[in-house]
Amino acid sequence: MQDAILLISSNLFFFPRIKAAANKCNLSTKMITNPVDLDNAKKNHNVQFILIDLEFEIWDDILNSIKSKDIPYKSIIAFGPHSDTDSFEKAKNLGCTSVLPKGTFSNKLNDLFNESSLNV
Repeated sequence: MQDAILLISSNLFFFPRIKAAANKCNLSTKMITNPVDLDNAKKNHNVQFILIDLEFEIWDDILNSIKSKDIPYKSIIAFGPHSDTDSFEKAKNLGCTSVLPKGTFSNKLNDLFNESSLNV
């Protein structure tokens, strides 16, 4: 089973950059847009990181599914507009390891998996 990053999003803007950063750490990337995708990812991948786009309208439903299905992971990193403080707080309350403004996430993307993936 391949180590993977799950991206909870329907926005394709960050996907190529996330995939490139993940590839440098020998991690595959799987975009999750619904619970069926989540079930398939659990069967076929060893989940290392879960990235959550807070602008994705059902991110919280999928995060709750992750928790209810006991999917093991190292870290959940949520990202979204810096002005969306309600979603930041909700993400923290639902168990996200880290919640970042989208600009910070974008700037740190190449380093997010490097240090952590070395501890696999």
